[in-house]
Amino acid sequence: DTETERVLSKYSDHNLKIFTFTQHYFPRIDKHTMTPLPTGPFSKENAHQWYPPGHGNVYQSLVDSGLVEKLLGQGKEYIFISNIDNLGATVDLNILYEIMCNDREMCMEVTRRERQDVAGGSLFEYLGKPKLLEQRSMPPKEWEKLKRLASSSPFGTMFNTNNLWISLRALNRLALENKLLLDVLFREKEITDNTGVATMTLQLETAAGAAIEFFDNSFIVFVPRKRFLS
Repeated sequence: DTETERVLSKYSDHNLKIFTFTQHYFPRIDKHTMTPLPTGPFSKENAHQWYPPGHGNVYQSLVDSGLVEKLLGQGKEYIFISNIDNLGATVDLNILYEIMCNDREMCMEVTRRERQDVAGGSLFEYLGKPKLLEQRSMPPKEWEKLKRLASSSPFGTMFNTNNLWISLRALNRLALENKLLLDVLFREKEITDNTGVATMTLQLETAAGAAIEFFDNSFIVFVPRKRFLS
């Protein structure tokens, strides 16, 4: 928080209001014992034993921080979310107009998948709604089968930019009803403590784009590559 406030302080003389919130943190799990690494609450000394559980945690963090309620109280209806590695993310009023006119609860921007786009998951249609599947949510053999199926589908050429437009009212409703049940992604990571001892750990994460299947009247919009510059 201190570092964030330091960076944002340079905008103190500008005519804009910047809100911040803190993401949740989860305990890393020892891969060999399958037990949490930390034996006590979060502190500077054991900070390396905790991790942020992926950008899918943004939804619950926004609600728990009270920011969603605050924005709704100010008359705000939608938020635009982009991933930290997307330098082409800006607010496009044409997309916002489409969302507002058609009462959309969520929009995901996609662009044409290129050779270097190995992450970002794959999009499918399931029960009439778009669904985002990430590689880390499936066994390797099943993922390869899925990729072959996707190659023959229009969704197979799409790459999720992680530019997401969300209805604040819908987000608040789904979070309070505990209906944002995002797929869990597994990540292995080796960490080293202050004494130099290395431990292989497991992290359980979620992806923000996976929420698209839970919003009503959600849709995908194909955007030019300039909207995604990593």
